[in-house]
Parts: sequence; structure tokens; C-alpha cells
Amino acid sequence: MKFIDNEIPHEPQRFQRIYIYFAACKLGFRAGCRKIVRVDGCWLKDTMFRTQLLSVVGMDGNNNIFHVAYAIVEKESKDTGLDILKLDIDAPTWLNDKDHSEWSMSHFSSDAKCDTLLNNLSEVFNGIILDARDKPIMTLLEKLRYIRMARMLANREKIAAVEYVPRKSNYWSYKILGATVTDNWAVDLQNKSCSCRKWSLTGIPCKHVIAAIWAKKDNILDYVHDCYKVETYRRIYENSIFPMNGPQLWPKTSKVPPLPPKIVVESGGKNIEVVVMTKEHGLKQLEEDEIDAIVA
Repeated sequence: MKFIDNEIPHEPQRFQRIYIYFAACKLGFRAGCRKIVRVDGCWLKDTMFRTQLLSVVGMDGNNNIFHVAYAIVEKESKDTGLDILKLDIDAPTWLNDKDHSEWSMSHFSSDAKCDTLLNNLSEVFNGIILDARDKPIMTLLEKLRYIRMARMLANREKIAAVEYVPRKSNYWSYKILGATVTDNWAVDLQNKSCSCRKWSLTGIPCKHVIAAIWAKKDNILDYVHDCYKVETYRRIYENSIFPMNGPQLWPKTSKVPPLPPKIVVESGGKNIEVVVMTKEHGLKQLEEDEIDAIVA
């Protein structure tokens, strides 16, 4: 946190900026988030008018935003740690002066494990904190802290919700124990079934089946239905429909062309058969308005 001297002598200092980087966010980001961050700023409102909230947002392996750090500053400047490009006629020159790895996907480093070029992550975060942007400084900071705390807890509970304890019955069968007595499931790996029926319906192992597969130390892909496999996909499309000549090159025949099927039109609860003749049989084919006239 930084303060500046008051313009009035002997008065308390004024707040200038604050930078917040929670240890939980630092450790979480280092533990396994993708090695890329988005830096963006948004203007605050009302009592915080003409100040900005700068945010650093990352991405986890589930494509969720991971808020790394943020700062409340007096304005955009290099001194506050953010130099945002203003797109104008000089933008092409600005880009050409930068290394291609900084803005061209074709030159991105493979270390980041992310091919996203847009700044949507920062925009999503700015939308999440929309209701907090018009609050006084202390209320704003508390709301931001609560948003991050609640999000960390929600994602942590998501992981806990898919943790099941497998109990082996025989070589193929397992009982999967969840957090409550109503969250128990029977899995048969040999017959590829789970009592939740999701595996049977989709052909993709559900979370209960995955728990059993891990306990058996098998490969999950061995239990996925063949219709999802690359080899099956190749077999589906390995045959070709060959080209053929147009009607002008078709062989001629002396057989009489068959008649087209009858058209049955419903009118007043009755079915009326309308015979449609082809030109080959000397009659003009009936148009829709002619059929309507017959029915009427």
C-alpha cells in the first residue's frame, strides 16, 4: 500500500494505491495453472471515481479463470505497472517492433499450454466484480476478498464431490462409497455397467467407474466404447462413394418407365388419392395449386 502527502500541511496522508496478492492465489497459480496471465484494468465509480482496478487473471486446466492478483491505482501509467495499447493508426508499427512470440499465435511458446489469444478472461472477471466497482475503498476490498474466497471454496468442493472410495468385491466388481449413505454405487467393469446408468447410456465411464478403474490400476481409455475411438472413426469413413456419369450418358432401355407413387391428400377427415403422371406418360405433372383445387 502506498500513501502520498496531503496537500494541506500537517494533515494525514492520502491513499494512492494498493496491491494485493494472497498467498493462496500465489501458491495455487504456481501449483499448476497454465503459464499465461491476462492483465487488464477497469474504471471504478462513484467515490472511487478516476481510480482503476488492475487485475491479473490466469487459467486453470479446466478453462476456469484463476484470479492471481489485483491493485487499485490512481490511473493507467507505466508507474502503476500497466501499459495498455491504444489501437490507432500506429498499432501496426507498434506490433512490428514487438517480438512475434508476444502477439502472434504462430510464434507462441509451447510452455504456456494455452492457445487463447483473446482477453476474454479479464472481461469475465470484470463482469463478476461489476457490483463492487461503485463501492468505497474498504467495501470494495472486502467484496473482492469475499469473491475470491467463495470461488476458491466452490472449486475446492467440486473436486471433493467427485472423490469416491472404491471397495473391491471381486476382480471386476466394486462398491463405490460417496460422502453420504445415498451416494453409493455398484460398478461392474467386466459388463461395463454402473448403477447410475451413465456409463451404459453414453459409453463413457462415469466418475464412479473411474474410481473403480483407478483402484484396479487400469487404463481409463480401455473402458471407453469403441464408437469414440479414432480407429472406429477411420473405419466409418474408409469407404468411398464413387462418381458416376450424368443422365445423358446412362444406358438406354426399352422398358416402360414406372409410374410415380400416388399422393394422398387429407381433406375433411378423408384421404383423397391424387394420381400424378409424368411427362414420359404423356400427362403434365400436377402442381400444388392444382391439387388444392381438386381437394376443394
